[in-house]
Amino acid sequence: MSLLPATRARALPAIFVASFFPLCALFALAPLALPGCMMGGQNAASKLATAPTYDPPNQAKCGVKKSSDHPLIVEWPSADRATLEAKAQSGLVAVRYVGCEMEVLHRCRLPGKYAYTSITPKHDAVTIRNADDLFANMPVGAGKLEGKLEQSGQLNVSMTIVGRYEADHTSFSPSELADDDCERATHVVSGMTTGAFELSAGAAATVGGEASAFGMGAGGKSTSAHETLERDGHEDKCEAAGGRSGQPPDGCGAVLRLEVVPIEPPKRARAAAATAGPEEDPDTIAPNLYPEGNLRVAVHCAEREWIQTPETGLEVLVDGKAAGEKALKTNIVSTMGVQTVNNTQVPVVLQNATDVGYLVHPGDHHLSIRVPDCAPIEADVKVSGTHAVNVEGDMEVSRDMLKGPVGAPWGGAWLLGAYYSGVPNTVFTKTGETVTVNGSPAAIGGTLGFTYEHRYFTMGVLYDVGSASYSGHVHNDKPTSGTGSPDADFTGSQFQMLVELRAGARLPLRYVALMGGSGIGGAMWIASATVANSGANVTPPNSLSGTWHLPLWAAVDLKPFCDWGLQVGGAYNFDPTDSAGSYAMLNAGLIWQPNPSCSRTAAVQVSP
Repeated sequence: MSLLPATRARALPAIFVASFFPLCALFALAPLALPGCMMGGQNAASKLATAPTYDPPNQAKCGVKKSSDHPLIVEWPSADRATLEAKAQSGLVAVRYVGCEMEVLHRCRLPGKYAYTSITPKHDAVTIRNADDLFANMPVGAGKLEGKLEQSGQLNVSMTIVGRYEADHTSFSPSELADDDCERATHVVSGMTTGAFELSAGAAATVGGEASAFGMGAGGKSTSAHETLERDGHEDKCEAAGGRSGQPPDGCGAVLRLEVVPIEPPKRARAAAATAGPEEDPDTIAPNLYPEGNLRVAVHCAEREWIQTPETGLEVLVDGKAAGEKALKTNIVSTMGVQTVNNTQVPVVLQNATDVGYLVHPGDHHLSIRVPDCAPIEADVKVSGTHAVNVEGDMEVSRDMLKGPVGAPWGGAWLLGAYYSGVPNTVFTKTGETVTVNGSPAAIGGTLGFTYEHRYFTMGVLYDVGSASYSGHVHNDKPTSGTGSPDADFTGSQFQMLVELRAGARLPLRYVALMGGSGIGGAMWIASATVANSGANVTPPNSLSGTWHLPLWAAVDLKPFCDWGLQVGGAYNFDPTDSAGSYAMLNAGLIWQPNPSCSRTAAVQVSP
């Protein structure tokens, strides 16, 4: 079964991953410059541009390799290896081994014991030069070593092997796997190779003298840097003859490599095995499903158009368990594109999440899928071990106040309407003259706005354009003798442009949303007036003036439909520099605001 369709309309917005093309400069003193360019075992060819890849940590490269059932664990911290060794002293060790992650289940107590067999000491070395080698040899800890491998160019494991522990059995009765922790077990440790080791970074040192298994030699200069990452046991102790009965020599008992075998689920019904068909083992997951999962979940929550993932709070509970299943990875589809960086086009990977993969024991299961702020959805599925089962779902918003047309909108909204605004007195002020305006002039015009509304928050930009007519009387406070009357009536008109940036709180109530807040705005007024008596010694209030203000605003959204509605609001535009410049305004208009969650109902679909 392939991944969910790559053309799904509701995919996670593209993630752009640029590829870089580092080049090593060639100088006239090439013999001196070139070694520095090839640090870490790399050469010029290794620096050539490669196609960009998407490598989520501990995920994409964790396919089933030939050595994944007996991985090296030399990269484990000393405390974790000590815990494993102590656990093995009291009984068989159960683990949950999925993808590149192995978890020792400390509370799962399995009957049985390990028997130790000593061998003639043997020296072994593993050289890791690329990610494929790393994930093949150390799949459990490969994720945290990728950066060190890339930096140093090479990892080396030097080992001295003196013996191995073997489990006396790996099959268990239903009662032996009854407790909760054992039910999570996927494998049992069937064998452990013991001895001493050193894990180091950097190309293996070349020396003129003899080099031991741990890279300590004499005579000659080393030609490469050497950094020890982990070490356990002592090589000289491993050469000691014998040891304690049934145990490795003192100082040479570090666990180097594990061997694990799958646990046969004892609770699987015989009837299910009989109906599974000749090509499907009901208790086994096919190796090709380990990288991406045999259960793939793709759900959308409320207004969120992207696939929900564990990072956004997705939980998948199987068969009523209190804890959700551990996600294997978020599956993605990739397409190639280009992006201009510093006037140079570079390859870009465009990636969309399609689903979240899980590994679940084959059989009939009940799923409960949960995401914060959304109502859970339930589904009964028959999980297969030979192909992936896809679960797609839509989830309703959980809070009643967020339901309905205004509850959880998509975000963006357009407003088109009209406004009514007072004209501030500062527009009519003139030095040396007293201007008296008849009545209360008001501007009327159109409003265009774009707002972003998300549940309990809103912000937006409003642009208003309008005009006003006015009349009044002007008196010259300091007239000049013989130049005409110092008084005259006038009439005129004004043109207004206003821009505001608003932000505030939002209270959604299904069909109505109450909003309020503040912001900052600016207005420009162009006044043009004439006097009735052309011979008067006065100047009419003709001016070009600009003001800025702090709007204290409130608005109501009324939406009888999912995407369309009305908005009515008002504001008092306060001028902090001059109270005479403050004025009130009202606006109303038609609002277009897509709201996918309004029409989204809980639904789940399982295929195949």
